Amino acid sequence: MNLNCSIIEQFISIFEQICLNNKKYFIIKNISEKRWNNICIISASKGRIVVAVEALKAILHFHKMAFIYMGVEKMGFSLFGTYHIGWLIFIIITVVLVSKYFKKSDVKNRKVIQKSIAWFILLFEIFKDIYLIIGDEFSVKYLPFELCSLAIFAIFYHAYTDSNIIGEMLYNIFLPGAIAALLFCNWTYRPIFGFMCSFSFIFHLSLVTYSVMVLYAGIVKPNKNRILNSVLFLAIAGLIIYPLNKMWDTNFMFLNAPSPGSPLVPLESIFGNPGYIFGLACIIILLWVVIYLPWNKLLRPLKQMISNWKTKLLLKYNM
Repeated sequence: MNLNCSIIEQFISIFEQICLNNKKYFIIKNISEKRWNNICIISASKGRIVVAVEALKAILHFHKMAFIYMGVEKMGFSLFGTYHIGWLIFIIITVVLVSKYFKKSDVKNRKVIQKSIAWFILLFEIFKDIYLIIGDEFSVKYLPFELCSLAIFAIFYHAYTDSNIIGEMLYNIFLPGAIAALLFCNWTYRPIFGFMCSFSFIFHLSLVTYSVMVLYAGIVKPNKNRILNSVLFLAIAGLIIYPLNKMWDTNFMFLNAPSPGSPLVPLESIFGNPGYIFGLACIIILLWVVIYLPWNKLLRPLKQMISNWKTKLLLKYNM
């Protein structure tokens, strides 16, 4: 359900005044509609003044909307809570196991695995869109203009070509983006047993798994000389998506507003909006500096020290 921005602002102004000692998840719908559409409108960090919920009901009634509420703990999850941590552990185990199996596989089997994951990601995304269309929830915000949505096409192309340029983007753009999405989920308001919550975790798990396994197997070999291609991709994507966000009132690639709970939030408080995008660019540059450091050379003394320690230990026990 698409709500008028002024109405949403009235919702937020009321919610910010409601005491949040007992967090609430509000569900609203147009009276003329047959189904409920849920929107998380409050956060635990806002609001202290107790205001009668009837005030909100009055606003909703004025705009011909019905109103119910229930505990948020029954609907969504919290970042780095038990549910979130459980998924992260499962994701790490899955990525490690699949990557090890992939590396041990022969060339023919590797190609089958690459293409299978690529097709799974693409078809899973299509299935999600069909699910949203049937549920009358699909809108422009679900178009594939998110960074992780663009990864669908990058992975599909790479699975068939093993392109070095696309492989570099998997390493320095899409893999960090998918990891960030899993760490700072923007679907915490979704019911934990609902399709969209499970979809979001499995979708990003698939992106990370593909990117890590081709990296671990040596199919993708990072080369800092190819960074310029990634810079051009981000620049072109940003120039196209930023005006689309303004036109459609969306937030693709978080170019209109930071994802709640992410490191972009403090950047917004420092640089403002859209100034935080400069901070985002700085984070990307810092990330690239770190991931392109010559780790093999830097860790060589440590590896040698560990090897010597093992040798001495073996000699000691053999004697």
